Amino acid sequence: MITPWGVGTNMLIFWGSYSKTSHLGKVVDHCSRCRGPQPFEVTQHFEASHIYFLRITGWRLTSSIKQCMLCKREDACDAEDYVHFVPPAQDIAFELLLRKTNPKLAAMLRADAYDELFEDGANDVPAHPRDDVAIMPASDVPPAPDGDSDLQQLLFLLADYDANDPELFKLKEKLKFWRHLSASQKAELSRDARGYCDKQERVLQAKRFLVGINPTYPSRLTNIGCVVMLMLMGASFPVSYALPPLEWYWTAGYYVAWCVVMFFLFGFVVAMIEKYWIKNIVLPAAADLSIQDLLHALHRIETWTEEEKSSAGEVVRLKDTLIETLRKLSER
Repeated sequence: MITPWGVGTNMLIFWGSYSKTSHLGKVVDHCSRCRGPQPFEVTQHFEASHIYFLRITGWRLTSSIKQCMLCKREDACDAEDYVHFVPPAQDIAFELLLRKTNPKLAAMLRADAYDELFEDGANDVPAHPRDDVAIMPASDVPPAPDGDSDLQQLLFLLADYDANDPELFKLKEKLKFWRHLSASQKAELSRDARGYCDKQERVLQAKRFLVGINPTYPSRLTNIGCVVMLMLMGASFPVSYALPPLEWYWTAGYYVAWCVVMFFLFGFVVAMIEKYWIKNIVLPAAADLSIQDLLHALHRIETWTEEEKSSAGEVVRLKDTLIETLRKLSER
């Protein structure tokens, strides 16, 4: 091999790739885990090749990822499916975020509400909204006309709940057709709305339970285990010098290996404590609550206030473990 450095000289080449992430913003899309429309944060990932750490190519898109802001599930997506991106820090109502970022999904949801209400036909059926919903301004349910006490009462009941809840959004979409509904359809929609209110009260009860169960976590056992581990690690240092005469690096190796074993043992003990707490304290105490209500409350931990998260410390930390345990129970 002939090189500028001579004949037969070996040449070392450093090459590889750089990566970067671009945060586009938040949108609304369908979440397969939450089984409904949810706010997502969309990011794009890029790569570029380099030689000797000097970039020699342009940035190329490798993937676009959307992450559900509620359950944190990640899926591949196409950024071109969304017409707009809203900064994550911007506080915006769910309905406005939906229509601003994903008008196709907004049209689909409104059309679904229409189909569910008028699939059997009605006397005063409004025009199908599939074509014009994309340009409709975001708005709430129209004010109840005077004398329509049923609609007024439903609006009053729903006013106390989170306007960003996709299930509530779907109910409000149906309520916009109120004046076109027959008496039986109004009665059915009223039952759905009251059922939603009852469900939210059960979820609120589950949330209070999760916050209240936190003090029962055996943190004292975890603290004692941590102290014992540190004491054993400290005692093992002089013990390592009492072993048969060896080179210093053997003594250091024994000590490091012992510390690694202690860390793994401590992690195993903590995992057993957490498993005991969930199976023998949390689940028996939650016998009067529905598994689905507990799962719904756990999935919405991100919407809790900082004070509630602080009060429910161990529940927040073990959220994924609790969700997995409850899912296995629901599948039995």
